[in-house]
Amino acid sequence: MKGNALGMGMGQTTFVSSGLELPATDGNYAWEWWYRFQITDHISVTPAFYYLSRPYGALSGKNPLLTIIRLIILQDLSKLVSGFDKELIY
Repeated sequence: MKGNALGMGMGQTTFVSSGLELPATDGNYAWEWWYRFQITDHISVTPAFYYLSRPYGALSGKNPLLTIIRLIILQDLSKLVSGFDKELIY
């Protein structure tokens, strides 16, 4: 079906790289991968994975991998509003 989409994003926060007792050995990256399955014209399901590399800097334990499933249901509001207009006019 038209509307399926694959995406990836990456970002990095600002961090201090010198002058600390604990060395900065990682740039605190955040990664996101997702795929949108378009089920119908109004319904899509998007599973996504997020990876955070050392979110607390040198004090981080394990690097978390987060998952989420997003369900989006869109309603065509123009039809809904035009229906109300007709009811009010008649």
